[in-house]
Formats: sequence, structure tokens, C-alpha cells
Amino acid sequence: MEIRNRSNGELTTVSQFKATQPNTSFPKQITTEILDSYGYDAVLNGAAATVTAPYGVSTRDGVEEIDGKWFTKFIAGPVFTDTTDSEGNVTTAADNEAAYKARIDAEAATSVRAERDTKLTNTD
Repeated sequence: MEIRNRSNGELTTVSQFKATQPNTSFPKQITTEILDSYGYDAVLNGAAATVTAPYGVSTRDGVEEIDGKWFTKFIAGPVFTDTTDSEGNVTTAADNEAAYKARIDAEAATSVRAERDTKLTNTD
């Protein structure tokens, strides 16, 4: 479980938090009351972003406060932008997206062919 320090917004784990308090004995399951007394909030699991397979992925994008509670935040990705190489050549976001999708398709095709070849070998 992650926790958030109210004073500086930093995220840490419960284990790391306990390690910063070497002279304090904490219960195995740390409660929100204990965290509150030290100025921390529990970070709850937020919903993953809705994506379209096989191209989309849900990527963590920090934390957000909703109704006084903190949740992990996710965005749908990948996000494509225009890029410029070292020679000044610009590749558009649409071209970067097309190249990404072509790579995903090629990897899937390679995987399917390898599975087919294994099955054919096993039938010989």
C-alpha cells in the first residue's frame, strides 16, 4: 500500500514509512487513524483507464484526490506526439502511432506463426 505525506505530497510505502520511525512499534495492519496521526493519507487503488486492445495500455499517472480520499490515477496510452530527430526531421504523431500499431501487429503475427509452426511440428 502506498501512502501520501500531507505536508509535502510525497508518496511512500508503508514499509518505508515504518522504517523512518525505528523507535515506534506499529501493528501489522496499519490503520488510517495511525496514518492520520502522522500526517499521512492512504492511497487507494483507482480504476484503470479503459483501453482498446491490442494497442492501448493503462498507464499510471500519479495520484488524485476525490472527495477527500487519495486514489492512484491512470491514463489511456500510449500518447503520440510529433518528434524531431537529431537531423531536424519531423515525424508526425499520426506517423508515430502508425509505426507503433505496425510493430504491435508484427509481434502478434510472429507469435501466431511460432505457435502454428510448433503445432505443425508436433503433428509430423
